[in-house]
Amino acid sequence: FVSTTGFEQWLLVTDRVYRQSSTATDNRTDVTITYGTETFVNNPRVVDMATTHSETFVMVDSTAPTSAADPLPPYENTWTFTVSYTASDGGGLGLGNITLYYKRNGSGWTLFATQPAGNFGFFAFTAPGDGTYEFATVATDRAGNVESGPGGGGGANDTWTIVDTVRPGSHVNPLPTYRTTGSFLVTWAPDSGVTDIQRYEITYNNGGGWIVWLASTTQTSGTFTAPTNGLYQFRSRATDYAGNVELPPAGNDTWTIVDTEPPFTSTRPLPRWQTSPSFLVQWQRESDDVATYRIQVRDNGGAWTDWTITTVAITSGTYTGAQDGHRYEFRSIGTDYAGNVQTPSPTNQSWTIVDLSPPDSRVAGLPQYETSAFFAITWGPVSGTTDIVSYTVEVSDNAGGWTQVPGAVGTTATSASFFGTDGHRYAFRSLAVDRAGNVEPAPGGNDTWTILDLTRPSVVTGSPRGAGTNLTPSITVTFSEPMDRTSAEQAFSITPDMNGVFTWRSDSRVMTFTPARDLLAGTDYFVSIDSSARDVAGNSMSGPYTFPFATAAGSPVGGLGDWIWIIGILIAAVLGGSLLFLFMRQRGAVKPAPAATGRPAEESVIDDVFLLYNDGLLIKHETRRLKPDVDSDILSGMLTAVQAFVKDSFRSEDAELNEMTFGQMHILLGRGKWLILAAIIGGDNVDSFTNQIKRCIEDMETHQWDQLESWNGDMVIAKVLGPYVKKLIRGEYRQVPA
Repeated sequence: FVSTTGFEQWLLVTDRVYRQSSTATDNRTDVTITYGTETFVNNPRVVDMATTHSETFVMVDSTAPTSAADPLPPYENTWTFTVSYTASDGGGLGLGNITLYYKRNGSGWTLFATQPAGNFGFFAFTAPGDGTYEFATVATDRAGNVESGPGGGGGANDTWTIVDTVRPGSHVNPLPTYRTTGSFLVTWAPDSGVTDIQRYEITYNNGGGWIVWLASTTQTSGTFTAPTNGLYQFRSRATDYAGNVELPPAGNDTWTIVDTEPPFTSTRPLPRWQTSPSFLVQWQRESDDVATYRIQVRDNGGAWTDWTITTVAITSGTYTGAQDGHRYEFRSIGTDYAGNVQTPSPTNQSWTIVDLSPPDSRVAGLPQYETSAFFAITWGPVSGTTDIVSYTVEVSDNAGGWTQVPGAVGTTATSASFFGTDGHRYAFRSLAVDRAGNVEPAPGGNDTWTILDLTRPSVVTGSPRGAGTNLTPSITVTFSEPMDRTSAEQAFSITPDMNGVFTWRSDSRVMTFTPARDLLAGTDYFVSIDSSARDVAGNSMSGPYTFPFATAAGSPVGGLGDWIWIIGILIAAVLGGSLLFLFMRQRGAVKPAPAATGRPAEESVIDDVFLLYNDGLLIKHETRRLKPDVDSDILSGMLTAVQAFVKDSFRSEDAELNEMTFGQMHILLGRGKWLILAAIIGGDNVDSFTNQIKRCIEDMETHQWDQLESWNGDMVIAKVLGPYVKKLIRGEYRQVPA
């Protein structure tokens, strides 16, 4: 029997042999024990098996025991850990003690501890520090055999481990402050000097707490995809081969802002108009991450060009060099801190028009004189000016300072009424403001001026006067103020009529009439200036002015006709109050005139008509005579007599028509509400003219009542009434209107 271990609990050996017999035969058993190279005390030996008993074999123990420290993990992360072992004394007397030796970082062996040995066991090892530790055990058996090993000063280790109690360090590498894409590369690495990292845990925080991105990775980079824009923090936590886990930092290893949105900036609205070639442009942001502004300008619809690039702190600038009439557009292109660039606006964000030209306006020219206290002034733009929005009209009174005209300050109106004071000179000018706000510079002088003249002119004196005037006098009329020469000459008349030449003093106040021929000797002349005479301002005289004079007597001469003696008698009668040969009667109904005896009847015609206002003022004289130099002289002499006769004849309210008769000459007078008409009729039968005169007066007063009622002596009315008088002379009032 061969035992495989040497430890057998029993061996069955029999010495009885039964061979077809129940009688035992005692056998002899020889036992030889062989155990490796070991020897036994008695070997071989005879074992008597006559009885049952134990038989002991004593081996001679000369073999050293064996032992070995069990394998350790490559790393231990604590200084105290167990080093287990296994030991065996084989078939020897058994294990005695076991000693643990260690070597640190390649140094010599150091005995750690000795303890009773077993077939297996462990040591509670405490390392003096981190490092690489090698372990070996040396066993001793009870026979005193000692295992070879470190105790002998040499030998290899049974096992080893690295004691590493230091946590590893790692970090996520710095990221740029901004990322403009949602996905970007993140890298991480061990801290300087750290070489034993086994794996990393990468976490991120976007404001809601730390989230594991990569739970256990041996990689040192990865592409991170941000779910949204915002601030992202990153940190790394490493685990080394010893199992040490890095403590996470209190904050982050690095961070970045994910910003994929471009910023928005804009230029602020500008006034529509600029009145300077330099003006302020402002811009603004609506995003809080704007880093720079790029302001572009476009001139009159041209290409966009960069004007200025500024930091976020600068939000305005002065644009210079603008040209008159140009339209300038502006836009802002922002760049944020992430580098996102704003998409340029396809159109402008603000614009303005440069208007450097002040407006030009003018008060329309006024006449040199105004004759009403209220007079109109008008103003407007000078040709080529189209952008005026308001006017302010100023006035200078008698060369005084400029003051604003009430009601014409900052107005859009282009006319106003101005109230002035008689005799004052008023100068006017207009100052305009255009739509851009440009103010017209005040001119050095005025736009126009006028003199307010409300005073009617009058005759101060006339000469000659009285009797004994020579036959070649100069008839002089002195006026109260400068006159319109033409109107004064037209208002001048002399009776008997006489043509001549007018001359004036330089100040237009003294008019001199020089007759073209000698006056009649011994003749009374009447000079009249009617109210149509106007001063230089256009004011007419308030009434006519007349004065008489008489020429010196001379030798009688003929040539004035047969009427001259009648005029003398008539004038004498009027002046002296004696009618003598004047027959005057108030006419009632028209009666047939008695037939003349001794000669044929002569056809009656109207030779002259005197039209007077009801106060005796002559309005119009109309004649059909062909020789005015003779006939007019004669008839004009009657004017004073007729006027006196009118005043005397119409003292009673019921008097409507009167008649004066001188042989074949008849003077018929008719009166209306405002007018008196004296017709000088030649011929025999004058009764038919009575109704004609009435119709003429009624026609004038019916159609021109408004002018007659308020007539102030202005002789312009003579032109209005002249056609009616001519109709009477032509006999057009013979028929009663249908």
